[in-house]
Amino acid sequence: MADYDPVHVQYLHLGLEGQRCKVYWEFPMPERLDGSTSHHVQYRAWKWHAGEPAAACSDYVILPSAGAARAAIRQTTQAMPALVGELIEQLEISAALKHYPWPPMTVAIDEWLARQSTPRRSLNVHLHEADLPLGTIAGLMMALAREWQAAPQQTLVDWVARHGAERLSNVSLGLGHDSQPFFTCYYGGRVLSPDSKADESGQAQQP
Repeated sequence: MADYDPVHVQYLHLGLEGQRCKVYWEFPMPERLDGSTSHHVQYRAWKWHAGEPAAACSDYVILPSAGAARAAIRQTTQAMPALVGELIEQLEISAALKHYPWPPMTVAIDEWLARQSTPRRSLNVHLHEADLPLGTIAGLMMALAREWQAAPQQTLVDWVARHGAERLSNVSLGLGHDSQPFFTCYYGGRVLSPDSKADESGQAQQP
């Protein structure tokens, strides 16, 4: 567990994933990363279900160089279904077409529960500034969802039709705390204010 100073926390993030509660502390970005010797925790997270005796804690550690990020992405995708590697390749190609450097900022996730490491081995690849729509990888995501039997076909089609134009902010991939492979897309983030109003679809609109 890396040391941290809560005085230096820059942002607090709160959320729910299904019934799982999540709290993140975000620390300021470092001015520079000094190659392979750097160890900078960008986020510290606590995740739990109501009634659980303890929360799982995670450090999101920035990989300090493009070479380290490429190696980690390659190692992670090799342990997953081939379609996940194809998804990452599609993102790399799409980023290149927009002249966006690859790999983008990538963080490795160290997770522990009750002071013991969990089986989770995963990465977050940050794509905020690439300005890629979620639909960039819609076809491959639907293929992976079919392979994993994650949802009915029509549900996937409706989901892509509704959200495909929204900005992809980051993807998370690897093995979860249950040792099972996963691939998660984060998209459609919005800046909200106390005066924001929801439209008929429930999406927040700026005043």
